[in-house]
Amino acid sequence: MREWQNEKLVIPVSLVTEVGLMQNCAAVISDHGYSMEPTLSYSYRPLVDIREQQPPVLKGLYEVVSDNPEYDTFEIDHTNGRNFKIIGKALAPLFKKIL
Repeated sequence: MREWQNEKLVIPVSLVTEVGLMQNCAAVISDHGYSMEPTLSYSYRPLVDIREQQPPVLKGLYEVVSDNPEYDTFEIDHTNGRNFKIIGKALAPLFKKIL
């Protein structure tokens, strides 16, 4: 999995603290896909609580369920070759692209 910073956004501290976060526990991400529709649209940038990170289980199973009914549920475990990382818990859509 690759991560990169493609731009910097200035977000008022009051907006972050309004949802109970401190500055160092918040991130805004860009998603690339439709798996969170209709909860989060492709054009939204959600505010993420990065305290909600959990390491992948070594001898367990994650069931991945999309909010979008067009995507099938699938399982991830330590043997099936899927690399993944939990980056946090999406709290709220923060920005929406204006087309």
